[in-house]
Amino acid sequence: IFFNFIFIFPTPTLAHESYNDAMKWYNGNRTNVDSKQNYLIGLKLENDGKNQKALSFFKKAADSGLIEAQLKVALYFLKSDNLFKQKEAREIFKSLSDIKNPIASFKLAWMYENAIGGEKNIYKASYFYKLAASRDQYNAYLYLANISLTDPNNINILLAASYSSIAKKKNVTGSNSLLDRLLPLLETHELDEMAILISSLESEIEKIKLINS
Repeated sequence: IFFNFIFIFPTPTLAHESYNDAMKWYNGNRTNVDSKQNYLIGLKLENDGKNQKALSFFKKAADSGLIEAQLKVALYFLKSDNLFKQKEAREIFKSLSDIKNPIASFKLAWMYENAIGGEKNIYKASYFYKLAASRDQYNAYLYLANISLTDPNNINILLAASYSSIAKKKNVTGSNSLLDRLLPLLETHELDEMAILISSLESEIEKIKLINS
């Protein structure tokens, strides 16, 4: 049984705070633009389809330490066909995950799961998905369910159903339909075990949250 999820990159959104000021600086060819202004200019260029120019401004903002810009740069590198760029994306996501950024934890998990920017590592993928879930990235529960169904060395429908049930509690899109598909595949005794397993998984995530708080 294979349940494939489509990984969706965030749709660019335009920030409005000080946006007009940022564009005035840009159009005036001023050099002393701060990191937030560089980031806003990058968003405008990205929205206009000028991705390479946008990336150059995101890099400037990222070099100044702006986390939103660092995430943007990593996402660009993630989508690159260049292995070195993909490896750099892993490094950026790892550094941001280390400072408790939930999106970075989730993206890093996805890269490990799909062998992007390096070797496939299901153990690390599972760990970072759990870390992301502990940081309220609840869609990570569905990806944990997916790993439980697609890892050829350890297909576990009961575990997948349990993760899907937790995702349903968190109102994650798609969790209800996945759970409905999995429950009929379980034996009666497994249904009885499911509540205990769910409680155990939730406790594990809570422990991860406490350790990394």
